Amino acid sequence: MRVTIDIESEEPLFAQLVGQIKQAVQASKLEPEQALPSIRQLASDLSLNNKTVAKAYKLLERDGVIQPRVIGAPLCTLMLLKTARLICQLWFKPSLKTP
Repeated sequence: MRVTIDIESEEPLFAQLVGQIKQAVQASKLEPEQALPSIRQLASDLSLNNKTVAKAYKLLERDGVIQPRVIGAPLCTLMLLKTARLICQLWFKPSLKTP
């Protein structure tokens, strides 16, 4: 998965990250139970503050896309949930407008 952040955009950096991860899940570029980069690693790769990536990951966790999995104290990895693709499809589904 390749993530690009536009610092000139009016969209907040964390929101750009959330949107791109959700799009990658929907497009099958990320598979269920695939590990995501750590907060520090992704922040370093994108030249972002750790708190920005942490906020994005927290929102993805809240939305049911990712889940922390402890792999040995104190190590933890973030994994995509098996239901993530369905959740992301619903997220990007065009809303139906009633007359």
